[in-house]
Amino acid sequence: SWAADRAPAADLELVGRTPEQHALRKLGAATAVATLPAAASGVAALAGVGVRPGAVAIVSLCVALGGFVIPDIELRGLAAERRAEFVHALSSFLDVTAVLLAGGAGTESALHAAASLGDAWPQQRLRAALDRCRLTGLPPWEVLGLLGDRLQIDELSQLATSLQLAGEQGARVRVTLME
Repeated sequence: SWAADRAPAADLELVGRTPEQHALRKLGAATAVATLPAAASGVAALAGVGVRPGAVAIVSLCVALGGFVIPDIELRGLAAERRAEFVHALSSFLDVTAVLLAGGAGTESALHAAASLGDAWPQQRLRAALDRCRLTGLPPWEVLGLLGDRLQIDELSQLATSLQLAGEQGARVRVTLME
């Protein structure tokens, strides 16, 4: 569907909307606002004011186009809010991970334990990514990087890169997380 393909997949995933649901929202909004000029024309006719049908059709088309983009604007706004919420949760996740590392936990167990605290959607996403790491044998930075890239959350992608460098170069992960 053309309308849904234009919405970024990351934004749709962040707000929990499928491309088909987004396309239906666009179509519904366009249809709803397209009826407004005809309704206004009917009220004007009842008041004795004549309005040309061609003008009503042109205005209806123009507002329908405007209505078609309203769900895109809404989607971008909701996705921006969700990204900010994720970044806030990521900060707490890193703080807890750093404390666990300072207490002697291993990197993977500290990441898993920190992700297991809380049931908000960011923790659920982090937990699911780290669970996938256990199932597939991929390193945690790889699954976190994939999640960051898929959701277009730069801070998560940057964390993954830092964790990878720390793991490859033998640097202390706790120091990396505290930066």
